[in-house]
Parts: sequence; structure tokens; C-alpha cells
Amino acid sequence: MSRAECAERFLHAYFHGDAQTVMDCVTDDFTWVNIALPKATVTGRAALAAKLAVPNLGLPLPLEGADHDTTLAMEQGDRLMHERVDRLRFAGETLEIPCAAAWEFRDGRIAAWRDYYDIGVVVRFFGRIGHPLDTSAWW
Repeated sequence: MSRAECAERFLHAYFHGDAQTVMDCVTDDFTWVNIALPKATVTGRAALAAKLAVPNLGLPLPLEGADHDTTLAMEQGDRLMHERVDRLRFAGETLEIPCAAAWEFRDGRIAAWRDYYDIGVVVRFFGRIGHPLDTSAWW
């Protein structure tokens, strides 16, 4: 499986609540740095499992569906640069988040994931649909 295919498998599993597949895709020392939310960094399998146990990807409304479209993936050695648009559905509305990511792999698994996006897109979306976010714990 290519690095791009592994990242796609991971993201699909993450967005569809398939924690076992997510965990199968990562190394024991996996690190996820959510650049927009520095306090949300995930280090290690136990921390990832805890994050996966939080309902609705940690957002305040029931998640009605989620998917993503990859627009670009470039591999070099054990690294992957990836652009995508995440689509999350809440209260009948779709939140679209353009993202860029840097992935590092070891032994066919994801060792590190750095995700870059504008958190303001998320904050504005929830405000627009009448569910302002408490962002005090994010930074």
C-alpha cells in the first residue's frame, strides 16, 4: 500500500468512527499535531484511543456524516504531503474545511501527522448555525 493509500484509509476510518482501523494504521509512538489547536496534540496510541472515544470528533453537535476529498498527494521517501477538503455534517449543514497535511511513515504505518487549516472556518460555521464554540481550552 502506498503512503497516500494508507493516509486515505486512516482518514476514512477516522471520519467513520472505525477506531480499530485507525489504530491499525499508526505506530506505537504516533504523534498528531493539529497545528490550529496546539493543546490538542496527540502523542502515543493511548492518547489516540482516548481521542477516538470522544463523540462527534469533539464538536458540540451530533455528527451526521463526514467525508473528505483529496485534491493532491505527493510522496517522497517516507513522507507524504497531502491536500484535502474535509466535509462534516451537523444539523443538516455541511462544514467544509480545506486542509493541508504532512505525514511521516515508518514500516508502512503512520508515525506522525501534522494537519494545517484555518480554525476560523470551524468557529464561524458553528456560530452561523447557532452553536458558538467555547475556544478557551484550544490555545
